Amino acid sequence: MASDNQYTFVQLCNATGCTLIYTGQIDWHGGIGPAPYPQSIANGEQGWFLHVRSASQPGSEGAVCYRGVDTNRTEFIWIVYWINPFNSQNKVFAVVLPSSSNVDWDRIRQEIAGTDSTNGDFTGYFTHASIDIDGNFSTAKAVVTKNANN
Repeated sequence: MASDNQYTFVQLCNATGCTLIYTGQIDWHGGIGPAPYPQSIANGEQGWFLHVRSASQPGSEGAVCYRGVDTNRTEFIWIVYWINPFNSQNKVFAVVLPSSSNVDWDRIRQEIAGTDSTNGDFTGYFTHASIDIDGNFSTAKAVVTKNANN
C-alpha cells in the first residue's frame, strides 16, 4: 500500500560471468530518482536505482533492460519489471531472453498482470526476483545467474 511519498528501490545483481550493459527502460508510472539507471553492471557486482512516483501518478511502475554477451558469444537480454501501485499488492518479474528478441514492453506488462511468477530463464541462465508485498518504500531485488554447466 502506498502513501503520497511512494518509491521503489531496485537492486540488480549480476552473476552471469560477463558485464551487463543498460539498453533501455520504460516508465508507465513515475520515473527515475536522483541518480540514473546503472549504465553497466560488472559480473559479481550490483546496481541500484530509485524509481519515484510522480505527483499525478498512481504508483511506481516501470521496467529496465540490460544486454550481456558471455564467453561463448551467446547474447542475451535481461528484463526486470516492477509495479508498486496504490492499494494493491506489489509485483516484480524478471526474464532472460535471446538478444534477438524484440522488447515488447506492453506484452511484458500484460504477462505480469496475470501471473504471480517472478522467475524466467533462457538456455544457460536463470533469474529470480522478489519485492516487498506492500509499502510506500518497497525494495525489489532481481538476480541473474549463469548455470554452472554452461
